[in-house]
Amino acid sequence: MISTSKNISTLSEAEKERLYALAYDAYTCKNYAEAVKLFKRLVAVSALKCKYWKGLASCLQLSGNLEEAISSWAMVVLLDEHDPMAHFHAAQCLIALGNKEDALKAIVLAEEMASFNKELQSNLQQLRKLL
Repeated sequence: MISTSKNISTLSEAEKERLYALAYDAYTCKNYAEAVKLFKRLVAVSALKCKYWKGLASCLQLSGNLEEAISSWAMVVLLDEHDPMAHFHAAQCLIALGNKEDALKAIVLAEEMASFNKELQSNLQQLRKLL
């Protein structure tokens, strides 16, 4: 078990993976508040670990914290510039916030990266219809 009093910066990789598993479990159980808390701890100590940012961004988006989700999706883009899903999810958040101009930019970027992915292309077309 990971001690809550232990300084997170001293966590081993195995302990970080256990913490990630707890965060992921909270996410799958739709306990987004707990998942956000755990993913924030992970990104605080391992800011360059893309999967931690993806988990945080997903939980923030699903819990309705869209502005913070967009910032987290931006971190995913910085860490994995070839991931069209980060742009797709950012576009979803931007549309929900009424920011159609930036949403369109995110959709275009996702489309450029996802020409091989027919399912994602279809989903992007659905987002375009919301604009």
